[in-house]
Amino acid sequence: MNNLFVRNKIETLFKNTFNIKDEDISKASQNNLKNWDSANHMNLILAIEKEFDITLDNNDVIKLSDFRSCFQLIKNKLVL
Repeated sequence: MNNLFVRNKIETLFKNTFNIKDEDISKASQNNLKNWDSANHMNLILAIEKEFDITLDNNDVIKLSDFRSCFQLIKNKLVL
């Protein structure tokens, strides 16, 4: 997997989880999405784990606060 592939997959997960437009994905965060609540946070985590076949621990879950942090964390987990 390369960075572009991973980024595209995460963008799709964000679109599906938070029901947002393409142009809003890269700046999406807990602070600016009304529907980024605890339930959708868990939905995003489960979708990430399933899509990339990885396990996120509690420290990882806490770090996921915006699109950029998700992308970085997944890249690190996949060692890209």
